[in-house]
Amino acid sequence: MTVPAPVLQLHREAVSLPHGRERLLSVAQPGQRVVSTGPPRFMRIKSDQEIAGMRRAGRIAARALAAGVAACEEGIPARQIDREVSQSFGADGAEALFLGYRQGASPPFPASTCISVNHEVVHGVPGDRLLEAGDVVTIDVGVRALDPATGQRWCADTATTVIVGGDNLVSALLAPSLAERERLVRATKAALSRAIEMITPGVAWSEVASVMHSVAEAEGLGVVRDYVGHGIGRELHEPPRAPAFPSPLPGEPGSWVDFKLAAGMALAVEPIFTLGVHKAPGANVTEVSVRDDGWTVETIDGSVACHVEHTVAVTEEGVEVLTHV
Repeated sequence: MTVPAPVLQLHREAVSLPHGRERLLSVAQPGQRVVSTGPPRFMRIKSDQEIAGMRRAGRIAARALAAGVAACEEGIPARQIDREVSQSFGADGAEALFLGYRQGASPPFPASTCISVNHEVVHGVPGDRLLEAGDVVTIDVGVRALDPATGQRWCADTATTVIVGGDNLVSALLAPSLAERERLVRATKAALSRAIEMITPGVAWSEVASVMHSVAEAEGLGVVRDYVGHGIGRELHEPPRAPAFPSPLPGEPGSWVDFKLAAGMALAVEPIFTLGVHKAPGANVTEVSVRDDGWTVETIDGSVACHVEHTVAVTEEGVEVLTHV
């Protein structure tokens, strides 16, 4: 589950660094990026034992996501996918992290799974609409699981996007839009893979973000900038914010803190691209709005969206994906 980007505000703040060191950041002006030489404020570097607890949560989340993907078929309501995910969580004795979750003024989220279809971007509320061949479906799951070794509970967050097959897919294949949808999904997944390949201690997050953004630019895809990746650990949303774009656009409200990756960080990395057409350089921004349900985010121009996500841990050697099956 993404976090809204408007909270990317920077004030004068202390940044907790390893061994009790602190660095005081100066105040940024709107549209400015400030670089920290260490982890962002309030971000707790995880120990190897704590990462092990997150690894267990990540495997549970991955199994639940696989159950949701397996249920994603033509003629199935999104609500059925949510039931499959919930049953998977129950079998593992884990808590569905999204169920009842509150964000801002929104009501408690009413399901275990965010399921977003076609022009829905993120945080889709599963309903009774039957899936059709060619639909682009994003399944986003979050879990909090107990680590028996420590008695602590840890979170994991992961998402993938699939295109629904079925008996009517042959006719859907004749539509030029299906090929474009396949290209969108491939590119978004490639952006996530390239980002993960870059993650290693000492690398600035802006470098990782630039790589993801460059994939969208090369493919002529829109980028959703209103929702971004985030730190994760004992809670679903922890500092820092981890955008899939390198810096604010001129005149864009808010500022954000760039940071250097360090071993022990845990992040939810999640690019969100769309088929929105934007030809001007640097203007590949897709605007979104939130439905009256208070959760479902959709593209204003009606373009199809794709969202993929992994929870990762930065290690001394590089990176570990915690949400692989």
